[in-house]
Amino acid sequence: MIDKEKFEDELKKQINSSVDKVFPSDFVKNKIDLQIRDLERERGGFMMKRMKKLKLAAALVICILIGGGVYAIGTITGTISSSTSYYNYTKYEDIKKAEKKAGFEAVVPETIGDFKFDGIRIEDLANVDENGSQMNKRKAIDVTYKNEGGELLEVNIDKVPFNVPKIDTLEHTEVKEIDGHKFYFTRLESLFLASEKEMTTEEKERSKNDPFFNVGIGGEGTKRETSISHHLLFEEDGILYSFMTSENISADTLFEMGSEFFK
Repeated sequence: MIDKEKFEDELKKQINSSVDKVFPSDFVKNKIDLQIRDLERERGGFMMKRMKKLKLAAALVICILIGGGVYAIGTITGTISSSTSYYNYTKYEDIKKAEKKAGFEAVVPETIGDFKFDGIRIEDLANVDENGSQMNKRKAIDVTYKNEGGELLEVNIDKVPFNVPKIDTLEHTEVKEIDGHKFYFTRLESLFLASEKEMTTEEKERSKNDPFFNVGIGGEGTKRETSISHHLLFEEDGILYSFMTSENISADTLFEMGSEFFK
């Protein structure tokens, strides 16, 4: 069992350390139970994932679409993920600087489909064990793309440690193989409420049994709101690429965008 008090203390430290934005999870298709105060669009938020019966705190902001991940394998039970709300790099040519900072090389196109490069953030990641202790501390690269309509595509790039679960062992909405490469798509529905008391019987049941339905508890002042986000995962040479965008971008479009990485 995870040390709840220690974990909550660690979570507060992360939030109080100007965690303005936390980006797409590696394993967004798993269950997310969201429990956070002061859900603010302006500041972003903090997200943790849960797998199986492990419940961890989290938040997700609509359209800006942020997140982190939680794994359950061996002693690893979660991942703390944080970055600033502002770009660390604003020029596409700075990708080499970002790669040097993160400690690995990756495929980072200037355009993906109709989306054009907008900026780069360096993300701090650490896995968490059952006692709340951190391990596998590392940096990831978050690249934001924007289309002419102002919609965002967030691409999280992470050199995944050997001791976390493989993406093909987890639940997904749809899996496609294109030119020998596998792509994993997930449609994620998130419901935001002020209190668990607002949940209907049906919502409680879905929260327990539907791996693609999340309930976010934002505290007093949080309005009932539903967010649909689309995600695409694929791995190449030990690097995990995680796309996240709004439901306006179809699964087929995301599959096509992902396949562009190998052309």
